[in-house]
Amino acid sequence: MIWLKSVLFVFSFCLISFTYIFGVVLLDEKLSFDILDAIQMIDVISILSLFMVSIFLRYLRWHFLMVGHGIHHNLVKGFFFYVAGFAYTASPGKIGELSRIIHYRTIGTSSDIVISCFIMERFFDLVVVLLLSSVIFITFPDLQFVAFVIMLSVGAIFSFRCKSTCE
Repeated sequence: MIWLKSVLFVFSFCLISFTYIFGVVLLDEKLSFDILDAIQMIDVISILSLFMVSIFLRYLRWHFLMVGHGIHHNLVKGFFFYVAGFAYTASPGKIGELSRIIHYRTIGTSSDIVISCFIMERFFDLVVVLLLSSVIFITFPDLQFVAFVIMLSVGAIFSFRCKSTCE
């Protein structure tokens, strides 16, 4: 059953990708073919490989967050639950990622745990973005004030979090 779902997932991904490319070609045929001619297959394979590694690493982070809350589940089923959360990511409020609540409910996981893991995942994303953007702050001295305000804000969030947890 899981193999059938895997095949359907890959088929759906390919169908959506080809539909998107077909739509782009219809909208701007000349520019699209110029761009498509410039792209080499090794580039496509590299980008898709990096994307899949990124998704898998993000799922591992999610899995360890769930294990930290005492939720132990099948890695393959959990991976499908995690990837299914990307279905409506472009929707307002990123409702797709919160749809994981429905999937994890089928294995008896509380909504509170899924939501808390979602919030922690967003927090880790914020930390990674801040670390990556710190390179820009070092490179452009004019943005040091912005960096200071961001670090002050993150520090305030940590201090409020620690005060509410300790009390």
